[in-house]
Amino acid sequence: FSLFIFDFSSPKKRYINPHSLLRDKFCDINHLGPWANSPIRYQKYMSNDVRFPSLFELCINRKVDSKARIGVVSTPVSETDALMAAKNSYQCLTFEKKERLFRILNTAKREHARYLSFPEFYLPIAWLPEVWSFCKANNIAVVTGLQYIIRGTKAYNFTCVIEPTIISKFYQSTLLCFREKLYYAPEEKKLLARLGYTTSDCGNPFYYIFLEPNFSFSTILCFEFTDICSRAALKGKIDALFVPQLNRDTNYFSSIVSATSRDLHCFIIQTNTSIYGDSRITGPFKTELKNILQI
Repeated sequence: FSLFIFDFSSPKKRYINPHSLLRDKFCDINHLGPWANSPIRYQKYMSNDVRFPSLFELCINRKVDSKARIGVVSTPVSETDALMAAKNSYQCLTFEKKERLFRILNTAKREHARYLSFPEFYLPIAWLPEVWSFCKANNIAVVTGLQYIIRGTKAYNFTCVIEPTIISKFYQSTLLCFREKLYYAPEEKKLLARLGYTTSDCGNPFYYIFLEPNFSFSTILCFEFTDICSRAALKGKIDALFVPQLNRDTNYFSSIVSATSRDLHCFIIQTNTSIYGDSRITGPFKTELKNILQI
């Protein structure tokens, strides 16, 4: 987390460099010696076609039961909330919202969930350390959208994956993996422009793939899901795709979810704000059975 903050604040870099050797930095920050059991292995795949994003595989040493539960968080997040966080992030740090967050986390613990998916723009970065500690203590991986982070006149929309990892039988830690939204929605750019902020699409698009011993997954953030090249790049590489979003056009995304689950032959965990609904877990099954969960 500190590495992300320092790197993001540096005048030379916009945010954490995915090309860096994550394992070496992880061991260095945690003061781990050569006895560490390779908690993170890093592999990069470049595409020969410029239309397709690169892939970064992170091999995570984590024990999860083959019948682990996935939690989908249905909670209200509005466009007004997202823009308010861009204007004044402290207005979003209320006692009521934090109480709701910890009710959700404790419910996930009580229901023995091992993965928990939040909507886009849900989590303030100021609360990340506490969520990180919860994930480490309870072996729960979290996929969430972060509230806007402002630097000067630029607004950044990040997704964050909090992934527990086992160093040895005596030590467990957690990897925080940040990725900026690759493609901003046209309406999103307009709304931010009215507040005086600019955004820019990523010049070198990439996606992370998290490889656990018996499960692999990736994340696509809202409008990125409409890019067919992004979806095609993940074909045959993942068991599940997490899609945090704040999306009012649920019919459009419903069609993409149904097609993608079959095209990639994986599960789609779509987490939308409860204002618009259609949060779901969809599998590559026939129509009558494809929606394992739908809110």
